[in-house]
Amino acid sequence: MKKAKDMKGTRVSADAADMALDLDGVSKSYRDGDDVVHALLRTDVKIPRGEFVAVVGPSGSGKSTFLTIAGGLRTPDTGAVRVGGVLMSGLSRRARGSLRLHHIGFVLQGANLVPFLTVRQQFALFDRACGRRRGTREDRVRVDSILDEFGVGAVADSYPESLSGGERQRVAIAKALYGDPDVVLADEPTASLDSERAYGVVDVLARQAHGGGRAVVMVTHDTRLIDRCDRVLSMRDGRLSDMSMG
Repeated sequence: MKKAKDMKGTRVSADAADMALDLDGVSKSYRDGDDVVHALLRTDVKIPRGEFVAVVGPSGSGKSTFLTIAGGLRTPDTGAVRVGGVLMSGLSRRARGSLRLHHIGFVLQGANLVPFLTVRQQFALFDRACGRRRGTREDRVRVDSILDEFGVGAVADSYPESLSGGERQRVAIAKALYGDPDVVLADEPTASLDSERAYGVVDVLARQAHGGGRAVVMVTHDTRLIDRCDRVLSMRDGRLSDMSMG
């Protein structure tokens, strides 16, 4: 488990560092012609390390806005977002990018793999972005291990175009976990998978949360999967509520 890093412009307390993701009074609105769309109403949510959380709700309810703000891809109109105790609003653009790279794992719809790189090279690219040495035997073993865990070890030297939709999605999930992030934000990670593979992926995400000392937040429409989660948050009309609290 990583310790929160104190970055310029932030204050990190021990209690805050124990919380993988903390949104305090966060909101976001957009203009649509003469109208104002309140995509995310005031949101307060804390997700500790070791918790697997599902976010459910209809299309257009604000789930994607919540996810992109939590991941530092969008800036909220109000409130504060902390990842591993680090306050995002206190960071420069470069430092914010570094925080996303080292502490947040993203699984977006469509897998987002580089088409001209093999599966193994996708991971080498991540190592290079992090400034790590590439091509060692230890690197190869680590990549093989995480690919095997997701059932895609046999395609390590294949290009994305030769993979099925389910294989591409599982590679994307493995890549998100490869950097040992504090938080994994997954947008419909099982959308391209059959039921058996979907449950398998969700079980792996649960193990990564519980045994890996990180928080996993999964946006999903598949309510069959939420019994694997520790907590279920419901999003409707920009308002986030905890279903476990009635």
